[in-house]
Amino acid sequence: MTNERALRCFLSRSENHDATVDAVVTLLDQLGIEVSVSDDFDPRQVLVFSILSTLRSVDFVCAVFTDAPPSAHMAFELGLAVGIGKPVLALSRSARVPYGIGEAIQVLRLAADDITPVLSEVRRFVRDLTPDTQSLLTLASPDRTTVGTAAAGLSQARSAGSSRKRCRALVDVVAHLFAQPETEVIRRDSIMDDRPGLILQSDTLFTQLGGALIIACAYYRGHSGSVLAKASHTLQQLEKYVEKSSAGLGLLVLDHDAHSDLNLNLFETPYAMAFHVDDLIESAGAGKLNEELWRRRAQAMRLKEHHHRE
Repeated sequence: MTNERALRCFLSRSENHDATVDAVVTLLDQLGIEVSVSDDFDPRQVLVFSILSTLRSVDFVCAVFTDAPPSAHMAFELGLAVGIGKPVLALSRSARVPYGIGEAIQVLRLAADDITPVLSEVRRFVRDLTPDTQSLLTLASPDRTTVGTAAAGLSQARSAGSSRKRCRALVDVVAHLFAQPETEVIRRDSIMDDRPGLILQSDTLFTQLGGALIIACAYYRGHSGSVLAKASHTLQQLEKYVEKSSAGLGLLVLDHDAHSDLNLNLFETPYAMAFHVDDLIESAGAGKLNEELWRRRAQAMRLKEHHHRE
């Protein structure tokens, strides 16, 4: 029986990058495992909740201890992982694992940069795991009627005259799509820079994200290059807004008249992501919005890590 999705791994390592860390990432990729990497999170900051939500959404944690001194954020990440019951595999050049958690996790000893000798043990560890059914978020999927109503509302919204009216109609569409008994949907005439949007609050969102889900809605006119520039700028503003507020995640839901698809993935971050409204309705209707949010966030974390290393 095949798994519905690939295994997900959170890689915890010290600030220093070396050949061992690179080799472990390559090995996990070859095993078909989706890897998220901490970007030297500081547990004293609000990002604590982002680390927790990421750990909850993975199937296991892989910790790499090299010759570099173990960092404080590794202790925080591994302590959380053990505390919430995530399987932890540690690859260490030392006979002992720091932080006093050696008995709670599986430890494989590395003799040098070559991880080939422990390859079979890593395969065995992974083989016994099954994907966790918990996703990044547990946003309830709307029923077929709700999706149909949202799609019809979008068609009507696109006939609105001014850009302002069209943007506010877009807010109505998104609010209808996310309306659930357990979720409080708060409309705001100005989320940031006089841009209308929504604030989604629920116990689940606070537990998994550490705060509300902020949705900024935007309608852009102009050619593809102009729309891309405006949307990427809004994403940057949204990330700053999330970081300064008590929110856990920001989504930019946009519509535009450009005659080509726009790929904003390169501008997304783990805390600010963008959806064209058509894609949002399609993902929600197919019950794949949670999975798509995870995929986008994992991709953004890998991209951020790549830029950090450069």
